[in-house]
Amino acid sequence: MNFTTMILAQQIFLFQALILAVKATIFQNAVFYDQIRETEQATAVYNADGYVGRNLYRVNKTFDHHDSLLFCHLPTFLEYSDDLRSPSRCMISYSASAAAILAIHHFNNGDGSIVPEITDINKRCNLRLTTEMLDSGSSPFQAVRSLTEVLTRPSSSFAKPQPCAILGSEISTVTSKLATLSGVFDLFQVSSSALSSELDDLKQYPLFARSHTDVAGFGEMSISFLKSKNINTFCTLVPNDSYGMGFQQSVLQTAASNGMRHFSSSYLTTLTSKTEIDADIKGALQVLKDSRCNYIIGAFYTKFLSIIMGIAYDMGLAGPGKFWLISGTASVAPFTLSGNFIVEKESSAAKAIAGNGITFCRGGIPGVGGNYDKFTQAWRNIGESPEALDYLNSKQPVLVNGDASCTKPADFFSQGLPHHISTFTYDAIVSLGVSACDAMNSTENNIVFSSKEHRDSFASKSFRGASGDFILRENFPTRTADSSYFVMVNMKENELNDTHVSYKGSPLVYYWDSGDRQWERRQDSQFIYADGTTTPPVEMDELPIENEDNILLPILLGAGFFILLLVILVAAYVIHKNNRADAFWQVKLEELEFEDPPEILGRGTFGLVLVARYRGTEVAVKRVIPSKESSVDVDKGSSSSGRRGSGVFELEDDDIEAARSAPTKKAINAEESTEEDSNLSRENAPLVKTPTPGTRSGSGIFQGTKKGSGIFQSAISSRKGKAVTSILRTIRGIDSYDVLKREFIAEMRLLAKLRHPCITTVMGAVLDGVNEPMLVMECMERGSLHDILHNKTMELDGELILPLLSDITQGMRFLHCANPAVIHGDLKSANVLVDRKFRA
Repeated sequence: MNFTTMILAQQIFLFQALILAVKATIFQNAVFYDQIRETEQATAVYNADGYVGRNLYRVNKTFDHHDSLLFCHLPTFLEYSDDLRSPSRCMISYSASAAAILAIHHFNNGDGSIVPEITDINKRCNLRLTTEMLDSGSSPFQAVRSLTEVLTRPSSSFAKPQPCAILGSEISTVTSKLATLSGVFDLFQVSSSALSSELDDLKQYPLFARSHTDVAGFGEMSISFLKSKNINTFCTLVPNDSYGMGFQQSVLQTAASNGMRHFSSSYLTTLTSKTEIDADIKGALQVLKDSRCNYIIGAFYTKFLSIIMGIAYDMGLAGPGKFWLISGTASVAPFTLSGNFIVEKESSAAKAIAGNGITFCRGGIPGVGGNYDKFTQAWRNIGESPEALDYLNSKQPVLVNGDASCTKPADFFSQGLPHHISTFTYDAIVSLGVSACDAMNSTENNIVFSSKEHRDSFASKSFRGASGDFILRENFPTRTADSSYFVMVNMKENELNDTHVSYKGSPLVYYWDSGDRQWERRQDSQFIYADGTTTPPVEMDELPIENEDNILLPILLGAGFFILLLVILVAAYVIHKNNRADAFWQVKLEELEFEDPPEILGRGTFGLVLVARYRGTEVAVKRVIPSKESSVDVDKGSSSSGRRGSGVFELEDDDIEAARSAPTKKAINAEESTEEDSNLSRENAPLVKTPTPGTRSGSGIFQGTKKGSGIFQSAISSRKGKAVTSILRTIRGIDSYDVLKREFIAEMRLLAKLRHPCITTVMGAVLDGVNEPMLVMECMERGSLHDILHNKTMELDGELILPLLSDITQGMRFLHCANPAVIHGDLKSANVLVDRKFRA
């Protein structure tokens, strides 16, 4: 061996020894600070007897040139277990816990190998972070119980300290409850995954932030991808709930800012009957079909994916010539990409899925952005250090479902990439530490800082992290969508057996480069569309031209005849389109099943409000305009009938009394209301609820920015229902039955388009030319808020009142955010309905 070879071999040996030394020191720093917590005496910043809440701990120990150290404890809530005992939950949470401890180790040690901004921060700031892992499970009650236990620890206990902030959880329903409790106790909370746009409400969650984008961000990036393909006209299909409406609102705003045309439709998620579900989805898809869109953005829950896509294929809305860009929210991405989406071969759903794409947020992309690769290497090094692995496994919590703790062997870190939540967790803790140091420096005594100061400092941070450029929105501390790595994968068939196939996303084809802020295509990949080619569909189907000879003839005969014919064709087309659209909400009287005698909910301005069953669902039915025989007092906006009406509304006094004596939905619980109160409620109960997730409102709705002068200008509901009771309020001298009927049809066309969980579902109307017009809508069980407030037997506390107020506010916001705005015009307790769960 010559001298040069010996020198080279010696250098290789020294390099390998250095790597081993680095691996051996992984988490040594974390162990050191845990030992301090267990052995040293500390002074709590808030050390009053019985103190409950946020705390910091000071240790008079010289270290890293500091005379003392200030400890901030960050409990980390992760969903290790769920009701299904899914093995993936343990894997995801374990991966994230490794990232959390790695971030704390890097911050406490001033290691800027991934985030340069924390290089030597341990010398500039005397704050140190510690953590513990807690299993939130899939239940918000378990998470709240665990946080309560942490908050109520003795302030003098440094071994098990009170928190100064918390991290978690991944699930929005759990996170919202944690954020409510943490806000009460002045505790800053950061989530690395919860997506619900409702968490962006600073009034309700003033001390909440997240290192991940929200549902709105997924909508923004879906639009961004279509725009990159020069698509300017598209459709969206979303669920009719808070998740879907948050997604849709983001799509609307982003499309408008990009000058794109957009058509949208929604489907109900509360139906249980297959017949009802199929009918509702067909109606929603028909709206998209009429728009002639070939590019459709879909936001689905996993249980609706195969149903919607199968029906879409049968209607010609999926398959060759169409492209669906499916949002990876609501667990759709992990569900499909893991091979759990299984359908029968040659089924409509199977034919519909292939050739479409799924977009979702990734914590990073190998080879794109150096920080992600650096994080992945540091994360994998944990598995190569027995001491680090033992320490990580010792930090795993006892699972709430009774299973053994979630621990992993060394090869866990070499078998794949870290889960994407891991990088967002790492960046969240780094930013929590840096923002706490900055908040300390901004205070007078250089120690005590409030949670608001911590949150404000967090909101101002930006850096190049493991998950991309860490940038938060200006108006609330949620990660901007374009600062994260988004990907779009091609759905391809994977044969399972002779009868079934699954669909997995191919290796990603397109990705969003958060550094360059643009969509890129991997050079070694091609996107295969539904027709089996790489050619994308045209933007919109051409509208067929009929009777071309009839178009030429008017031109030859003269301009006058041409204009006349054109007017006739346009009028016929409009009538045809209106008739097709009206058929969607028209109800046949024979489809309504009434009790004998009918069950009466109350009396409206123009007749009784009755309970019926429509396609197996309980509904409320009422007459909405005076009968032909009625005389109308225009000035007073009331009516007095010479007779009770026709059909089912022709009830004599003894019939009404018999119906009232029958059990009603309001008398659900004798302990909650007396028979007298129940009858009063039935007489005055409205059939409308104010907007709220899971509830409805339709009172006083008029489209426009100010009240108009139309026949339905001020209301589509009253104390006795959400049908029109205040019609004729502003017009004078009009008593034409035909005019009222035309105005009602026009109003129904508006109501049929208002699809939102916070707007009362108008299921249709009876309008057959034989019977008097009747409105069919959902039936609410507990009547109006007015009745509840005046029910002396019912005690209302904060737990009931606060959700009611929140529900009303959310609904009104949806109406006012419409373009043009929708004005309620008559908001009062009598026009607020409450369901059996006391949601208003």
